[in-house]
Amino acid sequence: MLSIACSIIMFCLSIAGVFLCTLANEQFMVTQIKQTNYTKNVTNEINQRIQAYHQEAGVTPEVLAEVVPETLVKENMNEFIQGLYRNEEVTLSGESEVEAKLNRIIDTYKVKPEDENTQANEELAIYMITGIFQRSVQPNYLEKFVEKILSVKEILLSSAYIVIGIFSLFMISLIYLLRHSFKRLIQVLAGIVLASGGQLLLLGGGLFLISPVQISGQMVAFHQLMTSYTQAFALTLLAVAALEVSIGGLILIGTIIHSKVKK
Repeated sequence: MLSIACSIIMFCLSIAGVFLCTLANEQFMVTQIKQTNYTKNVTNEINQRIQAYHQEAGVTPEVLAEVVPETLVKENMNEFIQGLYRNEEVTLSGESEVEAKLNRIIDTYKVKPEDENTQANEELAIYMITGIFQRSVQPNYLEKFVEKILSVKEILLSSAYIVIGIFSLFMISLIYLLRHSFKRLIQVLAGIVLASGGQLLLLGGGLFLISPVQISGQMVAFHQLMTSYTQAFALTLLAVAALEVSIGGLILIGTIIHSKVKK
C-alpha cells in the first residue's frame, strides 16, 4: 500500500512541477505566443473587424485594412502578458495613435458629403474601432485564463510542503520496512518511479490528443494559442514520463540481470 501511495504522490508532484515550469511561467506563454504568430493573427482579426465599420466611417473597406499595425499590437500584448503574470497594472498604449490615423483616413477617403448624420456616424465608428483595439490587445478571456492558472499556482505552492512532507514520510517508512533487503528496496523504488511515469504517459498522451473546443471566428488566434499551449504542456509531461519510465525500467532490468548473474 505504501508503494502505491508513493507512486500516486510522485505522479502528483511531477504534474505540479511541470505545471509550475510551463503553464504558470510567463516565459512559457511568451514562447507560445511567438510560435503561433499570435500577435500577427490578432492584428489581422482587429483590422478585419474594423473594416466592418466602413459604412459608418464613410469610406471603402480597403482603406481600413491596415489601421492597426502589428508592432502596436505586439507592444501592448507583451505588456499585458507581463502585467498578468506579475500582477501589475497595465495601461493601453497607442489608442490615440489609432484614433488619429482613423481621422486622417476618414478625412482623406470619405465618399459622402459632410453633414450632421455623417459626422455622428464617423464619431460612432471611431469609438467602436478604438474599443475593438482595446478589447483585442487586452482580451478579457485571456486575462481570466491566466488568473485561473495563477490561482492554481498559489494552491500548489501553499500545499507543496505538506505533500512533500507526506511523501518523505512514506518513503522513509518504506525504506525502514525494507531495510533488511536492499535488492527488494531497489525494486520497489524503481516500481514507484515506473508507475508514476506510466500514469504521466497516459495523462500526457490524452492531453496531447485532445484539442480545445473550436470557438468563434473572431477568436481563432486565441484557439490556436490555447491548442499550442496545451500541446506544449502535454509534450513536457510526456518527456518527464519517458524519463521516469526509462529510469524505473532500467533499474528493474538491472536488478533482474544481477539476480540471474548471481545464480
